[in-house]
Amino acid sequence: PSPSSSEGSYDENDPDADAELPPGLTYDEIVELAKPKWKGEVGWPMMTMVMISEVLGAGLLGLPVAFTHLGWVPAILSVIFVFLLSTLTGLQIFSLKRILPSVKSFPSLFKTLLGRRWFGYGAGCVYLLLYLYCVADFVVMVESLQEVF
Repeated sequence: PSPSSSEGSYDENDPDADAELPPGLTYDEIVELAKPKWKGEVGWPMMTMVMISEVLGAGLLGLPVAFTHLGWVPAILSVIFVFLLSTLTGLQIFSLKRILPSVKSFPSLFKTLLGRRWFGYGAGCVYLLLYLYCVADFVVMVESLQEVF
């Protein structure tokens, strides 16, 4: 049975066109249930996991090369320094989020604290950082593949 025009659109080339609708559900209700629930927003826990996996993914692959070039003591000291610096930065971001709960991104933080014209600068910094993450991934991937072959 094909749904009427009031129940939604109908495609004659659809291989499932003659499939029966579940009892008690209209065509529009099924379409609504099939729509994804995700609205394009990622919460901070998910974004934190993405950033951790991004940094650790490239970092763990590049660590042996860094240790080879630097040596054990300077490399371990560098890892400890970066850990402390990252922890301090995370704590500062956490405290800023508690003070300014309406701020959702670094560009909006720049806009709130420094004014509207700094929004573009903050966005540029964020996009440059994301670009450099991609470049670092490619560099690490190429170096890893060169080591394998």
